[in-house]
Amino acid sequence: MPHHYLKLIAVISGLCLTVGAGQAQGRTEPESADDSDIAAVVAGNTAFAIDIYRQLIGEGDGGNLFISPSSISSAVAMTYAGARGETAEQIATTMHFTLSPDRFHAAMGEVSGMLDVSEDWLRLSNANALWVQDGLGLLPAFENVTSQNYEAGVHRVDFIADHDGAREMINSWVEERTNDRIQDLLAPPHVTEATRLVLTNAIYMNADWQHEFAARATQPDMFHTLSGDDVTVDMMHQISGFQHIRTRNFQAVTLPYRGDELSMVVFLPRSEGGLGRFESWLSEERLSGWLAELDEAEPARVDLRLPRFRLEDKYDLVDYLELLGMELPFQYEADFLGISDDLQGDERFSIGAIIHQSFVEVDERGTEAAAATAVVMRVISAARAVPHPDPIIFHADHPFFFLIRDNRTGLVIFMGRLVQPDPVADVSAADENGG
Repeated sequence: MPHHYLKLIAVISGLCLTVGAGQAQGRTEPESADDSDIAAVVAGNTAFAIDIYRQLIGEGDGGNLFISPSSISSAVAMTYAGARGETAEQIATTMHFTLSPDRFHAAMGEVSGMLDVSEDWLRLSNANALWVQDGLGLLPAFENVTSQNYEAGVHRVDFIADHDGAREMINSWVEERTNDRIQDLLAPPHVTEATRLVLTNAIYMNADWQHEFAARATQPDMFHTLSGDDVTVDMMHQISGFQHIRTRNFQAVTLPYRGDELSMVVFLPRSEGGLGRFESWLSEERLSGWLAELDEAEPARVDLRLPRFRLEDKYDLVDYLELLGMELPFQYEADFLGISDDLQGDERFSIGAIIHQSFVEVDERGTEAAAATAVVMRVISAARAVPHPDPIIFHADHPFFFLIRDNRTGLVIFMGRLVQPDPVADVSAADENGG
């Protein structure tokens, strides 16, 4: 696996739908979003990120976690374009979609469009698609919203006669747009003859750290876990200029990637067991305030130690979203009448599953990460360097919270916690130059 860059992949896939009748949200022509609307979308994404993060770690200390809140939001946003009434209200409330539908979709389109950069130091792409049952008519308003705001092309497949073949086509699309980092996103149970529509989103990023860690500086060191056990890990080390803040309870540092479009932010509690308390303070307002303070901070000389780490997770988000108040979209009574008026008898669309799978690996030269989300909808009857005399010590040798964001908009693309890293023998299959 190459390590000389950062790869971040997020995929939202699989709305296997049941349909109703009506008009989709939005306008037939895309509207330009102003800065305040973009800010509202970013704030909503951050608020949802914290909500779902809390649900996934549960009431206890929990374990490692890595998710892509922007990926989940993108897929659900396209689904929201076809929701009506109380179903739309529950989605908007749970996902923190605070704008009117037409302004919301226009702002989401602006934000999504910015996740498409091609430079020598950064490849960032964002793709969407609709996979529709052959012969099923989509309402023009719904198709216009997804096409013009999300640039989602329509692919016709036959879920009824060959649902496994359709699933393989969707998985292949996802693999191609994520450089094969997300494979077999949808498993056989997720796509059946009851599937009518799958909505996919894929985000891919490939970039280097702005300040790479020297491979020769990486040494085995102890990481103190929440359970009190010590784990020997490959600890990377460098002293460089980073934006940094410190409070009584935690310190945070921004690690930019080349070009400054993106950065990782690491929040390290002052005490070895302080991650849970830090997480209990998390809110959209506080997190946004800390990030704004970091953005205003003058770079300081930081003695930074950060473990190499790899995290992999997979979640079914239905139960967690229901706990956040999004219940109706998963029931027969769900109203997705804005998608199509081409169902049979008493058939209706409802969401059957929302599967989120993630991967991240951090090393001396960058980060490789992937995330995939499948919102499966079914049809049923009756988702800068300034020197400092003494470097600030930032040794991430105990559990910490981290995120990766788009510096231009503030959008949180990935979020996670490292609680129990793999020991050296499992993490480090390093080559001779430490890559």
